[in-house]
Amino acid sequence: INQNGQTGTGSDGFRAFRVNGYILKDSTSSGEGLVLALPLVGDKEDVSNQINGGSTAKVVAANGNATASSEASNLYDRSFKLDGSGDYITVTDSTELEPGTGDFCYEGWFRGANFTGAAYILFDSTQGTGVYFYTTSRKLYLYLGSGQVASTNCLVNDKWHHIAFVRDGETGKIFCDGVLVGSGSKTDSVAGGNLVIGASTGGGNPLNGYVQDVRVYNGTPKYFGTTVGTQYFV
Repeated sequence: INQNGQTGTGSDGFRAFRVNGYILKDSTSSGEGLVLALPLVGDKEDVSNQINGGSTAKVVAANGNATASSEASNLYDRSFKLDGSGDYITVTDSTELEPGTGDFCYEGWFRGANFTGAAYILFDSTQGTGVYFYTTSRKLYLYLGSGQVASTNCLVNDKWHHIAFVRDGETGKIFCDGVLVGSGSKTDSVAGGNLVIGASTGGGNPLNGYVQDVRVYNGTPKYFGTTVGTQYFV
């Protein structure tokens, strides 16, 4: 199989794709369930349709001074910088981003200058109708419907963390650097709205730091695990 000039066998070759000169791969079979993929390695564009033929490219806007940066990178030598003052990324609402009561996975790489304060990682709509994820006191929170799932203390300032918020069946889960750090019942429907990265709607409680490789999956949790404190992937 040859994809974007990269050869491989089986699904590995199929899942390879090129963005701004970088070769990226998706870890699910043929990008199953992938509805948003923002590498954030030079521009803000969604490339989910290049990985999953059933997805359409979403409309993405960079707000404030949110911009590509080589100051701090984890993958591909670049990331997007958010300075904590009016900087955030907005993805226009799409039915593909509304999992309802089904499984989902929101994930990305984040580096924050001050994880002790309150900041939104991802924000989709409002309380009671959407889902949002935030951090305070070095912990992560998954808020859905009228309640939340909290993680253990897992964040370190000025360090890249892979963060994933998952619903697997009727259970909401939080993974930090591959470790299941929080789990609890979460059955509410996600109606959705515009997805905001690095702040809440209108730029409230902004993240001061860097973000890279944000992805959303509809219909699949992507990551699995049952015991808090256990490392399930690297």
